[in-house]
Amino acid sequence: MREFRDANIVANEVSMIRAAGDKPVILVEGDTDTRLYRKFMMPGPYVWLIHCDGKPTLIEVMQILRGRGAAKVLGICDADFDRILGRTLPADILQADLHDAEMMIVHSPSFRHVCEELYEETLSDSTFQERRDYLLGVAGKIGSVRMWNNDNHTSLSFKDAWPGNFLTESGGFSENAYISKLIEISAGCQCSFEDILEVMQNRPLGIDDGEWASGHDFASLLDRDVAIRTGRDGYGRDAIEKFLRVSFDVTSFGGTGLVRKLRDWEQREDAELLICELADD
Repeated sequence: MREFRDANIVANEVSMIRAAGDKPVILVEGDTDTRLYRKFMMPGPYVWLIHCDGKPTLIEVMQILRGRGAAKVLGICDADFDRILGRTLPADILQADLHDAEMMIVHSPSFRHVCEELYEETLSDSTFQERRDYLLGVAGKIGSVRMWNNDNHTSLSFKDAWPGNFLTESGGFSENAYISKLIEISAGCQCSFEDILEVMQNRPLGIDDGEWASGHDFASLLDRDVAIRTGRDGYGRDAIEKFLRVSFDVTSFGGTGLVRKLRDWEQREDAELLICELADD
């Protein structure tokens, strides 16, 4: 059975680590984030990386530690819809570029290599861009429904409505079938088919699809699109997400806005986080 870790448990763990030495502690949302960011941080015990079982817990842990006056503790989490909604977090919590870590990877050079392995072909620039942007656009539409659902408490359940299941053999996305599935599996939802369709088709302009799109939705769409185009069974959404994380290398991470913010934090706190390949010149 997995150990339950609430905010006080994690905060106490961090406090004990900090009391034992002057090494920085990085808090992340979950296990997958620990494995992703560990590649770019100095190894333990020079830097401690601890997961918090979710963004709300991470924010609460940081609040507790702030109240205790803890130094050299930093949080890293997904942005989700924060930037779209104009929400800001304290300076000691940094966010991934775009919606989440997977979107940060999809917009990095490493994603091109993943695509060529998955599609089993060398992609021209235009073909790569076209396929990526189309899937991002679909995932972005779904993201707008997710945000609307959160803000309006309409009780939609997305758990068993995997977007990839609604990509057609011709490469299109069946919005009607997807919305019908959402309503079917969402007992007591407080919205209609027409409400959801309106949100999908009329989201605000001028916002990057990567801010709207969830990595989970995009991975599901990519898996299905690869299966359609190659004529074989899909790997599954979880496997696609693993491929993305494994592919994310030092060069790609070094080009993100997040790594620049990490360097700024290192200077302010007089701490060393990043491996030498990412050290500021």
